[in-house]
Amino acid sequence: MHSPVLPNCFVVGAARCGTTTIYRYLLEHPDAFVPAERKELGWFSSAVGRVDDFTVYCRLFESGRGKVSRIDVSPQYLYSENAASLIRNTCGSDVRIIVFIRNPVDAARSLWQFQISHGHEKLDFFSAIEAEESRKKNLIGLSGWPANYYYIDRYRYAPQIKRFVDVFGKKQVRIFVYEKFFGSQDGWCDLADFLKIGRRQFPFSIRTRHNQSGQSRNATLARMLAKPPTMLRLAGRAFLSDAMRWKMASTLEEWNLLPQPRRGLPGEQHAAVRQLFAEDIVETSQLIGSDLNAVWH
Repeated sequence: MHSPVLPNCFVVGAARCGTTTIYRYLLEHPDAFVPAERKELGWFSSAVGRVDDFTVYCRLFESGRGKVSRIDVSPQYLYSENAASLIRNTCGSDVRIIVFIRNPVDAARSLWQFQISHGHEKLDFFSAIEAEESRKKNLIGLSGWPANYYYIDRYRYAPQIKRFVDVFGKKQVRIFVYEKFFGSQDGWCDLADFLKIGRRQFPFSIRTRHNQSGQSRNATLARMLAKPPTMLRLAGRAFLSDAMRWKMASTLEEWNLLPQPRRGLPGEQHAAVRQLFAEDIVETSQLIGSDLNAVWH
């Protein structure tokens, strides 16, 4: 039996910080390989909807055998307490880890909008923030992955980054700041160099955003995609391959989403939410050696 083909690079998050755009870019790069069947494999996490069969996980990378970089793009990993150790134990200590971080107020609101548009969240943004601690203690009524309801905790970056640095060392972990990365082509070049893939002319504007938040065309369809009925789920598994199911669900989700113009919080409300992240912004700045207060106003 031949050895399984495993990824040697990981884009571990954070969610709502540009990882879908990165995935689309890597799909088109001749030196890189990401599974075309889906973006978020999630094998090394407990996320709902993850690939839960190791044989299937390895098979998804089989076509990438011989590629310079085989990349698992799964933003669930950054928040997972065990993902870093599991990745090291399975794929080795020399894999490269990529982290994207974004103004936590914008990222938290984007995650909330994502939850709304996919039929998971019913509370307004501030009520959802207030409910976060109680939701952690009682998961009843939360559809999908519970961590997607943790709008504040998900974007306290310092302890999450530190887990990966502790496991892999600073040289193997590269942190990109969303606002800087998408503001200059230099970010793409730095990413290519870290992944050991060639720099090239990019097929789309680096300002392009994928997987944007918005409103659902059909709320019933959004709820069904978020939590498929048992009979439909069983029928899909019986008659469709994993790749076909994932592609159909992704296509339906994309069609059902109507992107909405981004609306920032009013100044006073923005300041109140930002205060919840103030300590972590300082800690993350120290960790990455860059003053994020100067970037995240």
